[in-house]
Amino acid sequence: MYEIEVRGALNNFDKTLSFFKANAKFIKEKDRFSLIYFPKDTLDLKEMQDDPRDLRLRVTNKKAEIVLKYGAWGVEDSRREISIPIELEKFDETAEFLHYLGWSYGALLATKTFVFEYKGIEFALVKNKTQCYFEAEKVITKREKSEEAMLEIKTVCGELGLTLFSEEEYFKMMDDINRAL
Repeated sequence: MYEIEVRGALNNFDKTLSFFKANAKFIKEKDRFSLIYFPKDTLDLKEMQDDPRDLRLRVTNKKAEIVLKYGAWGVEDSRREISIPIELEKFDETAEFLHYLGWSYGALLATKTFVFEYKGIEFALVKNKTQCYFEAEKVITKREKSEEAMLEIKTVCGELGLTLFSEEEYFKMMDDINRAL
């Protein structure tokens, strides 16, 4: 599966949430804790932009998983995503396992997310202690459909008045999140 995704800032989280509650299909609410691993000992994501590996160990609504996203990343993504559920009781042991494999540096992140489906696109409204932003995504099975899916997502975001991050804005937000933790 391939995740086609864009991101942007939410200037008024509550207003956007109200719109989606009134006009979209509610999917779920997520309370998530993530260990986000970096392949380098740095909090400057620009230094890691060329590395296609995005490794995370996370617990969402009391269900644990290890997730690898693979591919170029930034404001717009088209990446392979592999998610492997693990027992919640094995979370600490999995973190230790990753440490012994050399994945020891990164960030901790707790988020509250509201997920909706609108015009065939999944919209996640994300709030953490420093930022509010949205993610709009489609999951496809054939990579050759990624440009079509990206155009569809951008069109709907435009109709909703949702502005995508510039690359500079995105990396600044991610660095702010990492440094605040």
